[in-house]
Amino acid sequence: MDLLMVIEKMISLFLMILIGYAANKAGILDGTGNQKLSALILNICCPLLIVSAVAGGNANGSKSEAFMVLGLAFLLYIALGVISLMVPRLFHVKDNQKGLFQFMTIFPNVGFMGFPVAQVIFGTESLFYASMFNLAFNLLAFTLGVYLIQKDVSDGAAGKINWKKICNMGTLMAVLAMLIYLLDLKLPDVIADTCSIVGNATTPLSMIVIGSTMAGIPLKSVFTDGKAYLFSIMKVVLIPALFWLVGRLFIENPIVLGLLVIIAGMPCASITAMFAIEYNSDANTASRYVFLTTLMSFLSIPVLAWLLSM
Repeated sequence: MDLLMVIEKMISLFLMILIGYAANKAGILDGTGNQKLSALILNICCPLLIVSAVAGGNANGSKSEAFMVLGLAFLLYIALGVISLMVPRLFHVKDNQKGLFQFMTIFPNVGFMGFPVAQVIFGTESLFYASMFNLAFNLLAFTLGVYLIQKDVSDGAAGKINWKKICNMGTLMAVLAMLIYLLDLKLPDVIADTCSIVGNATTPLSMIVIGSTMAGIPLKSVFTDGKAYLFSIMKVVLIPALFWLVGRLFIENPIVLGLLVIIAGMPCASITAMFAIEYNSDANTASRYVFLTTLMSFLSIPVLAWLLSM
């Protein structure tokens, strides 16, 4: 494992955020541009990224291993869901932000950061297991996640959930990806390549939108928010430590245990800001917390990687 490569990957993601920040300040992006890019990411790029993971029919690993890791992934999100129920009271969250804070607690940055970091730390063979964590993420983020964000504000009417929005492209593509994998289907190369190329735009575009959104927020509000620091410590330090203490008692496979801990210690999912923009939630708060947890993860993830290698 090359810790320098882990650090370089984290710096690369941070630089993408700075590019978005600069683009906004230069007038290239604005609020309208952020909304359009968010819609592009959520409805086209991210769904195609989900399909591209299995489109070539090259997924490694047995079905039994896949279901074992997938079950573990769902257990991870269930446990994070239980923790999220305590977060609004613990951090004195406003009523119109409870769903947002629960979303940020439950959903880590699996696809955008988890995959490249897992590959650097555990090798290419770990990507099969990581894809199972990502599949569970996609199935839950585009259903439960949308529900949580809409629970705060649903077209201006709190408490009125638009269930049609939960049946979205992300949900459909996650189900399609599962069917492709289970049925050992192989899409034509031209379609698989298109899904991969467009899907790979998800990470840089997401970071750019976060940076652009950050440009409209006084930086002082990011670095002087004590609650944001406490939440970030919980997210990228305390939660992975908890899963390491519990997971090592039951999980013998070091790669699976390592992935569980690293994914649990990922910052808030970058699509948190995309969802907040798309569904008229508090995009400023979402962007601040994604930014700060990502910034703190630049230190915490290399430390976690070092501890796991001991």
